[in-house]
This record gives sequence, structure tokens and C-alpha cells, in this order.
Amino acid sequence: MKTIETERLIIRNFNTDDSRALRELTIQFEATSYAIFDHKWPTTPEECKDLTEWLASGDDYLAVCLKKTGQFLGFVSLNPMQGSDPPEVSLGYRLKSEFQGQGYAIEAC
Repeated sequence: MKTIETERLIIRNFNTDDSRALRELTIQFEATSYAIFDHKWPTTPEECKDLTEWLASGDDYLAVCLKKTGQFLGFVSLNPMQGSDPPEVSLGYRLKSEFQGQGYAIEAC
């Protein structure tokens, strides 16, 4: 996928350097009450490294970073809907708590 830039963000494919930041996000999410509605995400360093490699292999999950600093904020997900014509995706996102409530999710989506 081509990198997308908005006013404040860079939306790009994951790379293996995102493993530590993804682990922080995952641990933070697993501690919330929302986690009970989702499948358990990996939290060990090795599991997060493997997950990051998998995310980097496709275009369905995209890292969201601050344009100014490159800091990882979270991700957006584009999950293709089976059997939709024309093709549709289910859009999702997850951001670190310190970046919520600032319009970043709307901007990224």
C-alpha cells in the first residue's frame, strides 16, 4: 500500500520496528473493559513480534503515526466483507489511550 498522509498523521503498512509500540497498545487494550468483546491479543514480546510480522505482510491493518514525530498512535483495520458486491470493508481502529479524544481516529479512518 502507498503511505497516506493527512494533516497530522501518516498511515502506512506495519514494519517489524513497530513490535514494541504494538505490544504497549495491546497491553493497554487488554486492561480495558472493551477487551471482553474482542479476542485476546498477544502480549508477550515474542507474540507481538510475530503479530507485527503478520500485520506487515498485508494491507488490512495499517499503522497510524504522528506526522510531526513518527510516533506510533495505533492502527486502523480494513476487514473485507465476504460476498459484498461491490466490495466493502469493515473499518476498525485502536489507539493508545493518550491519543484518544483528539480526532485522530476520525482523521485516520
